[in-house]
Formats: sequence, structure tokens, C-alpha cells
Amino acid sequence: MLSFIGETMIEIILETFKRYFITKQRAYPWSFFVSRLIRMAYTMIFSYIVYCLMANRSLTNAFVDVTSTTNYMTYVLVGTIVFTFSVASILSVGRAYMGEVREGTFLSLLLTPASRTAYLLGVYLEQIVRYIPEILIALLFGKLFGVTIVIHNLLDFFISVVVLLMAMFAFGVFMANLMLFLRDTFITQNTVTTIIYLLCGISFPVGFLPYLVRIISYCIPVTLSIDLMRDVLLHHVSIDYGKTIFLIILSFLYYFTGIFLFKISERKHVESFG
Repeated sequence: MLSFIGETMIEIILETFKRYFITKQRAYPWSFFVSRLIRMAYTMIFSYIVYCLMANRSLTNAFVDVTSTTNYMTYVLVGTIVFTFSVASILSVGRAYMGEVREGTFLSLLLTPASRTAYLLGVYLEQIVRYIPEILIALLFGKLFGVTIVIHNLLDFFISVVVLLMAMFAFGVFMANLMLFLRDTFITQNTVTTIIYLLCGISFPVGFLPYLVRIISYCIPVTLSIDLMRDVLLHHVSIDYGKTIFLIILSFLYYFTGIFLFKISERKHVESFG
């Protein structure tokens, strides 16, 4: 029985992955790819201009104390890669249900016995596969600024990546159900993207934010995900298991909150269809 359920979920994941991959490949093969590369390039170039022209290639003691590094461009590159992937995956999963609503296929999705989680995992997997070439290009682009990322501890890096993927999927599930609940994608996705960019420490330390804003920042999974990746790729220190456990707990909270919102939205949609 368990093996049958597992095989069914894998089949749903792969079929959903195939559907979304083919759709994006035929409808807009380059737009998302190019736009994300432009976003990463813009962040790196703007940070480099600020670092060289305004800061005269020097960092304040306060910055060094908070970040424990003097390598600003590597600090920005790691934050930019995680930020771009986070936004891409969160919004891709987040728009999935509303995309079905607009195409008129959401009721069919509700009536199938297929796992909703497996469906969203298929959407998420498609986004992960698409993002791999973008990471490689970003790393090559970083070399123009003298940035070279070295992995010293493969185990810590693997744990960080797994936790990052889990956290972004959970946040994506929450966003998918929030957008479905609000019946909106445009305002919601732009608001969330702006909040993540301003609060999650992409190019500056979260420690510079006011205390209350800092608390809000650490309630967003992206912040801790960036911290974990910087610990492994920039500081080359052992993974902080306190942060890791907190991020896992936070991910479960977002996931189950999303499931709760879905139950409400599902009932409303079924009633609206009579």
C-alpha cells in the first residue's frame, strides 16, 4: 500500500514537472530566464558601484562585526543567488493554483484524488531544474568581480541546500494557498518580493535593521536560508544547527498554515460551482 502511494506521488510529480516544463519551453522559453539573470546582474553591479565609488572599497567596523567578513562581493553574490532562487520558486509554486483557476481547470484538480503536495512538488521541481544553469552563469559572472566560491565542507553544504529547498517549498505552498484565498497574484507577489528584498539581508546585514523589523525578517524563511548558505560558502564555519532547526520548524508552520488556507479556499470554490 505504501509503495503504491509512493509510486503514485512520484508519477504525479513527474507528470506535473513535464507539463510545466513543456508549457514554459513553448510559451516563453527565455523571458523568465533572462529576467532573473538581469536581476542578479543588476544587484551585483549596483552593489559593486556602491562598494567602489561610495564606500571606496572599505567596510565599516560595524559591518565587519555583524557579518564577520570583509569580502563584500562574495557576501552579495551568495545573498543574490539565494534571493533569486527563493523568489523564483516561491512565486512559481505560489501562482500554480491561481493559474489553474484562470485556465478553468482548478475544479478538475479539486475533484481528482491526486495529492496536492505532489502537484506542487512537480511545479517546484521544474523550477529547480530551470534554475541550475542560472546559478552556473551567476557564478561565472561573479568572477568578473573577483568572487570565487569554494565549498570546504560538503556535508554542511548538502544539509544547507536540503533545508533551503524544504523551506522554499513550504513558503511556496503557503503563498499558493494565500493567493488562492485572496484570489490575487499580482499585488501579493509584488508585495512579498519587495518585502523579501528589503528585509532579508540580500546586500546588507539584517543586524542593521531596527529590532522589531529584524524579528519580522527572521520570520521569513529566506533570511535564515541566506544565513546558512553564507555560513557554509563565505565564512566556512560549521552549520548552525540552532538556526537549522528553527528554519525547519518555521517551514512546517508555513506549510500547515497553507494547508489550512487551502481547506477554506477549497470549500468556497466547490460552493461557488454549485
